[in-house]
Amino acid sequence: MMSPYKTHTWLPLAVAALLLILGPQSSLAEEPIYRLCVPEIYLAECQQLLADPSEAGIRMECVAGRDRVDCLELIEQRKADVLATEPEDMYIAYHRKNEDYRVISEIRTQQDKD
Repeated sequence: MMSPYKTHTWLPLAVAALLLILGPQSSLAEEPIYRLCVPEIYLAECQQLLADPSEAGIRMECVAGRDRVDCLELIEQRKADVLATEPEDMYIAYHRKNEDYRVISEIRTQQDKD
């Protein structure tokens, strides 16, 4: 289970990382909608966060998974595109027979110092 600190910071950081990586786009109508998978307990917060359109022109929607491992399965099934994970989730993804997983960004906080 995530600490309260991580609960409030991982979702905005994941979205910010995705926005930085994908960069600005010229037309909303031509761009895909990226599906951000979050554990179902965070669905309302995700929807609230994505209620305002992205300044970068990236369209996103929230998809609820039972938990982070379920979100990995939703990516395998092509029902979600991106999620924020913890290192243990990436370990699980590494040992699954699937090549769909790509680490697009690593976010460290003051609490995550080496």
